[in-house]
Amino acid sequence: MLDEYITNDVYEMTYLYMIGFPYEFDRGNPNKVKMIFKGDPKLIKGLVSDLWEGKTKVDALKLLNSSKAVKQALWIGGVYKSGFYKKSPDTDVLREIENNK
Repeated sequence: MLDEYITNDVYEMTYLYMIGFPYEFDRGNPNKVKMIFKGDPKLIKGLVSDLWEGKTKVDALKLLNSSKAVKQALWIGGVYKSGFYKKSPDTDVLREIENNK
């Protein structure tokens, strides 16, 4: 079983989502939604550290699209999404968001 990395920081959410880690939302506290990422915690913490130290290089359009997708997913009718998304965020999640507009 893989470990979890939990964050409520929208920048970390966007970056890890863009990379494609499996995730789910924890809506236990409606005032502070958390995103739970599955993966090697050492790898994820290293990537997050690189993000905050300005050591990352990413495609700007992919980052902006990921930011939009995460923000929309955080507020889709307040619906709790159970289970981890197994496929690339670029396909199924974005399609789901588009269908809920």
